[in-house]
Amino acid sequence: MRPSVGRRDNSFTLTELMISVAAGAILVLAAWAMWAMSHRQNVAARGRAESSSTAFAVLQRIEQEVLRAQQIEVPDPDYPAEPSIQLRVNTGSAVVRRGFRLADGQLVVDMKDESAEPLRVFEGIDALEFTVLDPPTNSTVAVACTVNIYGQQSVLRSVAKKRN
Repeated sequence: MRPSVGRRDNSFTLTELMISVAAGAILVLAAWAMWAMSHRQNVAARGRAESSSTAFAVLQRIEQEVLRAQQIEVPDPDYPAEPSIQLRVNTGSAVVRRGFRLADGQLVVDMKDESAEPLRVFEGIDALEFTVLDPPTNSTVAVACTVNIYGQQSVLRSVAKKRN
């Protein structure tokens, strides 16, 4: 039996197929754009979180030593041209010198009287500032740390006072 004129088969015409492909392409591009935007936001959020936690860890490490310090010197006499601090810390059996300075974007911890190599920790530090707030007694230090990771910058400030 021959199909009658004007009767349509159960298939797509070329126009319908082109419209379907165009609509599918638009949906795929929209999904890709949403994924790309989400990925960028995720990378930025990770950078902000990492830079903040690095700055916080730097400040916490320095504050712990300042609290135990018997004497504070800003800048460290061994590194007067760099942002640095030297602390004389009572370790229980002896008083030792500890130095903190910024070198090549890292915090360098010098354990001067303990015959140990300097520790290089916390990468991505842009700036480190030490300010003695009470110059005659040198018992309170303000510390500012600027960290830049994945293009996300965090600036944290802290004030620490020695207990001894």
